[in-house]
Amino acid sequence: MRFTFKTSGPWLLGFLVLALAACAFHLAPTSATASEGDEKAKALATELLTKGAALYDTYNASAMAATYTDNSEIHLVLRDQSTGKYATQDSRGRTAIEKLYHDLFEGKSNTKSKNVVESAHFVGDDLLIIHGTFAPDVATNSKIPFVQVRVREGESWKIMSLQLFVVNE
Repeated sequence: MRFTFKTSGPWLLGFLVLALAACAFHLAPTSATASEGDEKAKALATELLTKGAALYDTYNASAMAATYTDNSEIHLVLRDQSTGKYATQDSRGRTAIEKLYHDLFEGKSNTKSKNVVESAHFVGDDLLIIHGTFAPDVATNSKIPFVQVRVREGESWKIMSLQLFVVNE
């Protein structure tokens, strides 16, 4: 037995309208919920990173390291200015991260930093992924893209992973 299916006619238009309406009805609550969650994530990320920039401006390596988990990591992607080649540098664990900040802060004073959150997303209730840029000194107009992963520990959100892309063009 052979079944033939008409691919034209007024019934097809009606079917397509009904199918699209069903899809829109099904997807609308999910999209609104996802959008609402992303707005909450971005608001939280903005709050955390505003406080983080203010803390950075104190040049207190120990206080900066305290915002990280015990087993956290910083992954720097760097570009060699003379060769144009990329290299990476990793710091793992709170002690190594404190040393990284100590070395970074040596000789610095009177700068104002700023973080800008481009997007943020919750993964479950206790994991937050943030994409943004960091200006270590707003007077220089230098911006460093980053991806940060934060995990909730009690009432605080600690940095578990930070990737910085220091690749000035």
